[in-house]
Parts: sequence; structure tokens; C-alpha cells
Amino acid sequence: MKVYKTMTRRPDRRDKTSHMKLGCDTKTRFIGIDQSLSCTGVVCCDLKMRVKLAYCIPTSPDLFNEARIDWIGMCISSLLRVHGCHLHFVALERPAYAAQGQRDVLHGVYWEIRRRVYKYDKTLDIKLVPISTWKKYVTGNGRASKALIRNSIEKRWGHTFNDENIYDAYGLLRYAADKWMKGDRV
Repeated sequence: MKVYKTMTRRPDRRDKTSHMKLGCDTKTRFIGIDQSLSCTGVVCCDLKMRVKLAYCIPTSPDLFNEARIDWIGMCISSLLRVHGCHLHFVALERPAYAAQGQRDVLHGVYWEIRRRVYKYDKTLDIKLVPISTWKKYVTGNGRASKALIRNSIEKRWGHTFNDENIYDAYGLLRYAADKWMKGDRV
């Protein structure tokens, strides 16, 4: 079993043209994003569903929510510039209903990610996956706990990550990719 380490920063972008010099990662075909204000999980896979990149985008609770949302958006833009060539789609969770005080902020994260994907490529397909749907696909239970999701992914696909948000991103990506490969709509 391979353990994927969690990066705690956006992809290295010291030189704005580094992805052009190195060549864009042509193996990345799907990206799954589990959006969260505290730690957004990201997984990139190829057509054979081999994990090419798995990391989190953490934000500091000491910052204003607008700064945290902007940081997540900048990280997603960097990800797309480095790993966005030959993408078939980006899979996102549909926003869930949260407590009244957090709903606006969570929707802000969701729309910032969608805006950055649209800005990168207006024709890129965004698969919106309901939380209960991908959880049921991964575990058989639409209201599965984080521990059950982790255990199911490790047992079913043999992947081990060091953050629950990455497990969520991988689970929703597996669901969306399976539907896409079968020709079904998500």
C-alpha cells in the first residue's frame, strides 16, 4: 500500500512558466476536490485511476473568511496551471446545507473553486456530486462516517492517505470517474 503525503502548500510556482518548461503533466485526467474552509482535499488521477497527486489546502482560522477563500482559489488556479492539461473533468461536492452561520462561507468556497475552474477553461466539465451519493457508492451507506469512508477506500482500492479530506476527494472522484467511464451522467 502506498501512503500519499499531504502537502500543506499550493504547488510550487516559483517561475510562472515552469509548467511550460517541464511540460504539463499529461497523465492527469481527473481532479477531485473536497471543498472545505479549513482544509480542502485535492486528488489528481490518470485514466487508470492511479493517484498522481494528493494533498490538502489548509487555511488559518485566524484569517478573515475572504482571505481564506481567496487562498483556496489561488491554490486551485496553481493546480490547474500545473496539472490541468488533458483534463476530462473536475469533480466537486455539491454544497451541503450547514448551520446557518457557515452556509454562506461554505458556498463561497464552492463558488470560488468553480470560478477558478471556469477561468482556467470555460469548456471544462465540472461534475457536481451529492455527498450522500458518493458516500453510498464508496461505503454502501449515504450517511457514512469519516472512519467508514477511510476503511472502505483502503480496503476497496488499496489507497492510504494521511488526511480525511483527501479520502473524501478520492471517494467523490472515484464515483464521478466510474460514471464517466460507463457513459452515465453525474
